[in-house]
Amino acid sequence: MLITSIIFSKDRPLQLDLCLRTIRKNFKECSRAVIIYDCSNEDYKKQYMSLRDTYNECEFWDQGSCLFKDVYHSILTESKNNFISFFTDDCILYRPIEIGEAKIKEIFNMDLVSCISLRLGLNIVKRQCSDGQFYPEINPIIHRIDQNFVLARKTSTTYGSYWSYSLSVDGHIFRKKDIQKMVSELIYIKGIYKWKNTPNEFESALQRFWTSTPEGIVAPTKSVVINSPNNKVQETHNNRSGDNYCASQKELLEFFKSGKRVDIDKLNIGKVQCPHTEINILEALV
Repeated sequence: MLITSIIFSKDRPLQLDLCLRTIRKNFKECSRAVIIYDCSNEDYKKQYMSLRDTYNECEFWDQGSCLFKDVYHSILTESKNNFISFFTDDCILYRPIEIGEAKIKEIFNMDLVSCISLRLGLNIVKRQCSDGQFYPEINPIIHRIDQNFVLARKTSTTYGSYWSYSLSVDGHIFRKKDIQKMVSELIYIKGIYKWKNTPNEFESALQRFWTSTPEGIVAPTKSVVINSPNNKVQETHNNRSGDNYCASQKELLEFFKSGKRVDIDKLNIGKVQCPHTEINILEALV
């Protein structure tokens, strides 16, 4: 037993299918996957039920009235693994990560380490900003752990850069005990701050602990995860989407209902230089 993966999803059965296909193929250290999903209507819900039949090794949890409690329950009462990873349904694990139990324990035995980021690596040199343009990423001082992994201090670069953003739900692995502590506090104070019930709000709330969590971010020498924001399904944050390969969730729903799926072997990933990289998922439909 190694890692429990929590995957957030809303109204994206086809993109979730792609995410789960890549987890199944490229993330062998994930021994348990829990999908916390939300649906706008019964049509979407029917498709999630069909996914549950396809991925019977995964657990599908209907999102409750408090996403924070959903996460806490899956971590505290259900998970026997000591490590937790988070993904959203537009994440793609575009290449294998082979880290192994011994290496995971070695990394997290370092008190300096806050997380392992699967979306970072030495190839991440650009950042997409609010204007949609890509600019050079301000990278930190990077230390090699070995030939496969590097470590950076989040305070050695500009706050808000990818290399300083340790508390992300896009492909980051944490100690279970650390996430438990943070989420238990967030549940306690949620009524005061009135956070909305979305993964973006959950991630934003986690930033409360940025200064109190360790500085070290470990990453593979080459990133493993990209986030392909082809569309937008929530309004709590003004995240960019569909700049290059726009595909509405309604359009993708109809493709999914017709039996089409994204063939991961036909995806043209290209040269990844930014964690948020739109991929033309429609050209890989079969």
